Parts: sequence; structure tokens; C-alpha cells
Amino acid sequence: MQITPIRNFNINPKCQINKKTDVQKYVSCDKRDLIQTNYYLPLNFTARKEYKDLNDYYEVRASTHFRRGLNYGGPSSYYKDVEDTLKMMYDNKRQNKILVVGVGEGQEPFSLAASVYGIKWYENLKDVLDMECVDLGPKLTKKQITEASKMNQQCQYYFAIDSYKKTPDGKYTFIPEICDFVNETLNSKEKTKWDTSIQEFVKDCPENSYDCISMNNVLGYIMSKQEKNDVISKMEKMIKPNGFLITDEIYSEYFKNNNLLTGFDQVFPGIYQKRG
Repeated sequence: MQITPIRNFNINPKCQINKKTDVQKYVSCDKRDLIQTNYYLPLNFTARKEYKDLNDYYEVRASTHFRRGLNYGGPSSYYKDVEDTLKMMYDNKRQNKILVVGVGEGQEPFSLAASVYGIKWYENLKDVLDMECVDLGPKLTKKQITEASKMNQQCQYYFAIDSYKKTPDGKYTFIPEICDFVNETLNSKEKTKWDTSIQEFVKDCPENSYDCISMNNVLGYIMSKQEKNDVISKMEKMIKPNGFLITDEIYSEYFKNNNLLTGFDQVFPGIYQKRG
């Protein structure tokens, strides 16, 4: 049984845009205020629909890690860093609890679950992964979740062969165990909080709650610098010793300048491990 993800090395992994000057080629003058100084992370909006419209219009994606290893329409080298992080986590312990902050249209939970399945294919997914989610947007519909379970031929290069299957129409979808796991997670009131800001969520979250927190394209939704810093400071405590924080690479200087994540070491770009 093959458990090592097969990667498509024929596509340039550096096909991503991350500087304001590059992005401006794709935006109209009246929209350039949506781009943060020097970076493409859009700041002044709060709704999922508005982000989706912006993303579709500009063909720009701020989340560089989990969207099935894809960024700007092509494979992202950062996804290998995420998988290597998960492998390190599972080398340390058999079961891990992971919080996904901002599930997008559902691809991120599927990607995470599929990667863990590839690492621990010989065990039941429920026995090794405890996943929770929090999202600012409304609950995904059954149709949206089903669509998120599908992938095109390019996507399937990024997962263990046994984690997906080919459909009659020539496309691919994750196997039932993964689909059932994500469906149960996203439909559980205990596991997933919809219409909930991360600022609200962290207020009552106890310390040492998670082995990993995945927080991609989330900090840009927090307008207040103080709230942003409070959320990160709270997350530092929510993560267990030797646990991981996966977030946007572009915030590395922000963390340093604001004395955040001082108890963490950066193991990959945008990925930090809490010292034990």
C-alpha cells in the first residue's frame, strides 16, 4: 500500500504572487486599497462572499498552505511543509487534536484529514485525529461539502494513492472514510462553530487544548491590531507543549516586531513549534 504522497515535479512550485507591485497588474485602481502594504493579504472586509469575489476577480489567494497544496492555480511548495509538520506531530504521539480556523469552502479540513490518513492509513481516522473547526461564515451546505470532497487530476498528485478514488466522470474524490469524518466534523455543533469570530472563540478556550492550530488567511480579518495580538497570545497558550501553529508566512516579521510567539521556534516558513 502506497502511503507517500506523489508530487507533480513538472510544475513550477514558485508560481505565486506575494508582492503589491505584482498584484497591481491584476487589480483596478479603485480596488488597490484592499491590498495591505507590500503584500496581497486583503484586510478591509469581513464576509466570506466578499473574499470569494475578491479572490475570483483578482485570481489572488492569501492562504498558502492547505488548499490541497495549490496556490494561484498551481501546486504550492508550502504544502510539503505542512505534511512534514503532521508527520513530526504523529511521530511524537498516536492521536492529535487539531483546530482549523477558517475552513474556507471546506477544502482545508479535507486536505488535513487526507494527509493524516496518508500518514496513519493502517488505523481508523477517528482514532488518530480529533478535528475541530471555527469559521466566520455560515454553515456550509451539504452540496458545498460534497463539492469540497472532489478534486481534479492535478490535485490528486498531492495525496496518498489510497486516500482517494476515481469517479465515473473521470474526476477524483476522497474515500468514504475521509468524507464521513469531515462531514461529521462540519455538521457537529460540538466540533464546528459557524458564524463565530476567532476573537470570540478564544475567550473561553482552555490552555493546552490543541496539538496543532491551522490558521490560514485569518489574521487579515481582524481589523484591530490589539485584537490580533490578543488572539495570537491566547493561541500560544491554547497549543500544547511541542505543538504547532500553521499560519500565513507573511506575518513572520509582524510576530517578531510585536514580541509574539516568543515561546515558539519556526520550523518551516509560517509554521511554528512550541517549545516543550
